[in-house]
Amino acid sequence: MNHSTTPQQQVVLRDWMDKLITALAANHGDTSILLAEARALREQVKLAAQARFSNIVIEGENLTLVQALQGSILVPWQIFSII
Repeated sequence: MNHSTTPQQQVVLRDWMDKLITALAANHGDTSILLAEARALREQVKLAAQARFSNIVIEGENLTLVQALQGSILVPWQIFSII
């Protein structure tokens, strides 16, 4: 069994009725999970802006990224330029 440790970026954009608008996936090679998730977040926001969404909900599982977005912690230097 192959257990990849390379972070995969997966972005899904849905409308308010949960209808799929677009989805994408990317492999960023040898990078940290935090960096990969920050990049995925950036892509989600870009896609939402392109779709002209005015109210968005962002979901994520990375506690550090969530806390940085909420302002609970300082943004880590590794993702400062991304978010």
